Amino acid sequence: MRKRLQEEEKTFRTAVQMEEADVTLAELAPNLSGPYEMLCTAMKDGRELSSNIEPEVFGYICSIYITGNDVVVIATMEKVTGNLIASYQRYLYSKLEAYRMVDMVAFVHPSQIGAVGCGTGTQRTENIAKRLATAKPGQVFMLPYNSGDHWTLTVVDPDNDTVYFMDPVRRRIPCGDWAKIVKDAMVMANTARKRNVRSSMIPKNLAGMPFQPSDKECGYYVMGYMREIIEDKDMSRFVTKWDKRGSCKYTREYLDEVRNEWADFAVKKYVKEL
Repeated sequence: MRKRLQEEEKTFRTAVQMEEADVTLAELAPNLSGPYEMLCTAMKDGRELSSNIEPEVFGYICSIYITGNDVVVIATMEKVTGNLIASYQRYLYSKLEAYRMVDMVAFVHPSQIGAVGCGTGTQRTENIAKRLATAKPGQVFMLPYNSGDHWTLTVVDPDNDTVYFMDPVRRRIPCGDWAKIVKDAMVMANTARKRNVRSSMIPKNLAGMPFQPSDKECGYYVMGYMREIIEDKDMSRFVTKWDKRGSCKYTREYLDEVRNEWADFAVKKYVKEL
């Protein structure tokens, strides 16, 4: 089982790299400072960085890899990769620990659910169902989903059979493959948890979320959504806040905070473990 998961993660890393950055790490390095400079130094000669991730984070033991292209992408604010999303989730898990929220919020690894390089629809359904079956009372799950060229966040509330779709371009509630996978996973998880199963999940599209201004920010916005939800420290406010607040965009300063948090954590988690 673990070998299959590792193979899925390797395929996912290759498939969801997005386009390669226009510049190389070596070309960019002289213009970087702080944690980005430290990452460049640690990754010279094409070296990848990896870190073992505790089973509590995603529900199983795994490794997350960072490539030179990942560093270039986030330093230049190009489209984020699955590596960046997953490693930022690990950073956010440390915030959950600090806020004593690990029983309130849990994560699903993007390599388990994405449309590209993540297995068949049946495998992806089973991956989600297995994770949801571990739900503690009142716990919600954050699922960063990549459709192939676009990131969205799905928040699943298993106890209330409710799914919240958070799309940075504010599309309607998704239909088709992804919606069916989530619905079927919830039915399977409810069966495993011996709960009465609803005839269908309750889908909700949260209209008050910040929306991306162009075609490159979707991954950063998904990272920002997860960060903001956790920083509120009160899940009882989640639906009201994200459904009712007026239209807005994240400032560049806010997204820079997200990027710098990732870089600082990457140095601590990847470079200092060498």
